[in-house]
Amino acid sequence: MPIYNIPFPVLTICPEAISTQDKFNYTKLMQKKEDKLLLTPSDVVDEVKLEFHLRNCIYMTESKNCSSMFIPVITDEGVCYPFNMLDRYEIFRENVIHHKDYHRFPNTINWSLEGGYTEGAGVNAYPDRAYLTGATKGFSFNILTPNGDLDFACKDAFQGYRVLLHAPMTMPRPSQKYFRIPLDQSVVGAI
Repeated sequence: MPIYNIPFPVLTICPEAISTQDKFNYTKLMQKKEDKLLLTPSDVVDEVKLEFHLRNCIYMTESKNCSSMFIPVITDEGVCYPFNMLDRYEIFRENVIHHKDYHRFPNTINWSLEGGYTEGAGVNAYPDRAYLTGATKGFSFNILTPNGDLDFACKDAFQGYRVLLHAPMTMPRPSQKYFRIPLDQSVVGAI
């Protein structure tokens, strides 16, 4: 089977830090709890998700707008950011409740789970697919992490990102299968 008959895998990036400290400081919250102080509504904020600082996205040798490629989804580990995933209405039933505009990807174009890509689908089919093999024909990016986004009391002491590769029709499960990208490191993955 030629590589262009297979969808490019979904690349999901999950920050290990759940929120920026200026929006929600987990360390201060735990200190208040330990000191048996009363927690106030301002201690818990609805909009605490981390700003996602992805730069220099290059897909199939073309420079792309990172912010339009990665869409937030709610997972078992918090907010993650997949690329090339199917829209929520193509994965879930109508009665599933979704958070705001999360998990809103383009509708499939010239592709189905049962039949794959249609004859003559062309380069504008969705989900995206690879046409050539090799690292230079894949996907590369840089992640910037401001110091204010680090909170070593949140989760474990590891700061960085979980990265998952999965099929476009599946939800990411960052608690189960992932590899880690530590801060200040260069990582290369291949499938």
